[in-house]
Amino acid sequence: MSAARGTPCSSTGLWVQPPETTRLNTFLQPTNLLSISRLVAEVCGRTGAGCKAGIQLANFGAGEYLTPFSNVTTLDPVNSLLLGTANARALLVDADAARLRKAVRALPPSKVVALAEHVTPHSVRNQLQRAGLLGAPLSVLKIDIDSFDCDLLMATLAAGTRPRVIVLEANVKFPPPLRFSAHFDERVAVGSRLGKPWGCSLAYQHAMLGEFGYDLLHLDTLDSVHVLRSVWPFRSAWPLGGRPCSVQQAYEAGFSEPCRRAERAGWSGGYASLSAVRAMCRHSEMRLRRSNGSAEQLLEAARKEPTHQDKRQKDKGASLARWTLVL
Repeated sequence: MSAARGTPCSSTGLWVQPPETTRLNTFLQPTNLLSISRLVAEVCGRTGAGCKAGIQLANFGAGEYLTPFSNVTTLDPVNSLLLGTANARALLVDADAARLRKAVRALPPSKVVALAEHVTPHSVRNQLQRAGLLGAPLSVLKIDIDSFDCDLLMATLAAGTRPRVIVLEANVKFPPPLRFSAHFDERVAVGSRLGKPWGCSLAYQHAMLGEFGYDLLHLDTLDSVHVLRSVWPFRSAWPLGGRPCSVQQAYEAGFSEPCRRAERAGWSGGYASLSAVRAMCRHSEMRLRRSNGSAEQLLEAARKEPTHQDKRQKDKGASLARWTLVL
């Protein structure tokens, strides 16, 4: 599903009644994009959504959403769902034990299986099984491991899970229509850092998940949100003007425009601490500008990015991960 050409798509926070409460995004800018808590409530409110067993979550990269800004609402579904739900179960996996402890400190132990270990396409089935979630109708799957994210996603889906909602970090340095993905490489020992590049692009995620029956809801700065088509909760809003965004519209609204707003503000004030995001913004904007609207020129320029990203790392990877880049 995508917005018809020439038809503006609506903010997903305006599709629900009452509208979603305004919060701050990664750019410290106000946004009313639908929160994961509200989205899961909308999805699970549908007959046949598969939520009778309660909220069930798998969170790979569970420590990724720790933020120094106390007033910034993160997208991590674990923090937003486990505390407010009586019947819930979650698998949290992160190789950094300290980050994992901090992430689960306030969570009810009875609801959480926390594993301080690496996750790979080969290990994910066993990890889901240890948490009692193998084959379960997951309410939310979140993946943010800064590595072979889409390969892990494919392995998770192959294990028989069909999450109602999927949250993924998108490598925004590869704007639509570029389909980029870093792949799992068995030559690199578990525990060593895979060389950059990392993750997968929004267009790659959209194309891959479309084959499994998912639609893109929105991009919230660096995080994409996808919903299983069979439980998509917003159909009744469409006659009123609500339309799901295309992958290009989602990238523009969720990343490019917030970048421009921060640029117009001179990246001053709170933006000063967002140096990594600022670099992503400028890099993406420069690449789009130099391509002059040509997808072929954009692809040619992007071919240099994987090696370029790794050369700039202080902590070199043991090996450069395999990757795919196509239109």
